[in-house]
Amino acid sequence: MLLNDHCNCPSLKAAMTGPVATPFDTLPYDILSKAFSYLTQVEVLEAMAVCRTWYEHLPCYTTHLWRSVTISAKEGGLINRRKAQCLGSHVHTVIASFYKGNSIFPKDMEEIVKLTEGSVRAAVFCFCSSFQSIGFYSGLAILGKHLTRLAFSNHLGNNLDFFDIMSACPHLTYFEMQRPGVLVTRNIPPFYITFPKLTDLLLDGTPCLDFDLEAILDRCPGLRFLGFTQRKWVPGDIASLTRHCNRLESLYFVDTEITFAKLRRKSLLNHQQEEQQDNMDYCLRELSIQPVERHGALSVSALVDRHLGTLKHLRLLNCFYSHLGSGTIAYSLTQLVLSNVEARSHDLANLFSHCPNIVDLTFAQHISTFTPDLIDALSTNLNRLERLDFDLLYNQPIHRPIPRRVAQGLLRLFSGIQHNPVMRLKKLFVVNKKIPINDSVLYSIACLDTLEVLAVSSAFCTDAGLAAFADRLAQRRRPDVPYSVTSTFSHNQSICNSSSSSKRSHRLSHITLYHVDALFSPNVMSAFGSIDGLEDFCLTACTHVTSDGLHALLSKTSGMTKLRLVRCHIIDAVDWISVARLLVDAVYFDSMGVQF
Repeated sequence: MLLNDHCNCPSLKAAMTGPVATPFDTLPYDILSKAFSYLTQVEVLEAMAVCRTWYEHLPCYTTHLWRSVTISAKEGGLINRRKAQCLGSHVHTVIASFYKGNSIFPKDMEEIVKLTEGSVRAAVFCFCSSFQSIGFYSGLAILGKHLTRLAFSNHLGNNLDFFDIMSACPHLTYFEMQRPGVLVTRNIPPFYITFPKLTDLLLDGTPCLDFDLEAILDRCPGLRFLGFTQRKWVPGDIASLTRHCNRLESLYFVDTEITFAKLRRKSLLNHQQEEQQDNMDYCLRELSIQPVERHGALSVSALVDRHLGTLKHLRLLNCFYSHLGSGTIAYSLTQLVLSNVEARSHDLANLFSHCPNIVDLTFAQHISTFTPDLIDALSTNLNRLERLDFDLLYNQPIHRPIPRRVAQGLLRLFSGIQHNPVMRLKKLFVVNKKIPINDSVLYSIACLDTLEVLAVSSAFCTDAGLAAFADRLAQRRRPDVPYSVTSTFSHNQSICNSSSSSKRSHRLSHITLYHVDALFSPNVMSAFGSIDGLEDFCLTACTHVTSDGLHALLSKTSGMTKLRLVRCHIIDAVDWISVARLLVDAVYFDSMGVQF
């Protein structure tokens, strides 16, 4: 009876039947937006199914999640009304998949444009087919009038025409064809019809047999970035590509093993700098040639010779180069990569003599090109060199003796760099196990007092050579402080020390040693720990590391933040890890390499 009286209470009935307060009514927008930011798109769609209030209000708090939206024909396109409710002017990218070009495709594209109010600027079509070309191009034209970036991935059909795409998307600045997929150029428009807004073209699919890249370049006068992965895209002379595009700044012919995402990031960086480059003289500034074919090297001599004076970055891999002797001095070239290039040593020496401002050099050539002329060109002409990644390609097994002249050439190279009063080499990488870095060469590297980062592999050094190397690094001259030489290793010691007096020493902060078979005794490790400014010390595949030596290293060092031992063999069982974790911020130790 008492319960019935309470149920008949007017105030209680009003409280039970009145509107229920929701989080959207009680919490501020910032707090709700922060809470919903941890959801995914799928979780948002599930939460919208709770009630009408969540269906109507939740999309307003998750607009940042819907800047890119995926529409799949297998899921019915936009039949999911909850997803359609989340679309708006905040959507900038649409990923459409499994569309066949039938009547559904134009309808969905029209609805996307209507819901997003024409805010879509980029589109990616995955696993779509253009067999029904009329419906496909009509749907593409509906969305394409708003697009500036377009990409096709895993496209089905051999009738995807580049010029029909450009006609449907007249404002495109970026076009990408990913593999697999076939691109054709059958409907070539008259020469007076051009697409000047296209600036980036990336071709990674498969061209048709009669594909005409020159026709594309003729009708895209504003092209700045061109990248492709197969020789089929350019059946003719690759040097003729730059004749059609006066504004071409970057040309990439890369291997399929290199991810095409790097080219996409490079293209985005170019887009960010377009406004600053509008008043610049257009010329080829970046050239990267890495053909897929390993037989019959592609000749790039004419292309490099024509644009050597304007290039900033030059990358040549697995191709043929011969210096044509044009006499052009490449003052703007700062980065050069040479890897397995078929060239004569004097051609490479002439190239170095014409590039005096190289800052970053990657040299990975066959051992036959390492001649005295090339060594002198490396050590005397590159006065502004700051980073050197050096490697010699040698196809013989490791137990086969490397010609003695190679070690002599290495000593001549590093001694020449050390004697050069202008060069300030800061980073040196010599990590190939087969390169004969013996005691003399290792000591000449230690005499490079401008080094800040050093990574070297020395499978040929002895215990005495490693000790002399460590002592010489520990005695690197600080500014206005003379050397106090105490090392017992005397080969080329006086020459290196006297020639270093004219250069200012830099702090050697990173040291990585590879494949060293010599003993890392307490005296050696104590010398490494005494290096002023050492922050990162790494040993990789070293076979004679002692725990006492590691204790000596830790007791001497004061500013080390990283200590790494990778695949190293510890020859005693003294505990050093607990001490290292107390003194060093980050310690990495590969315990699989321990020997007790």
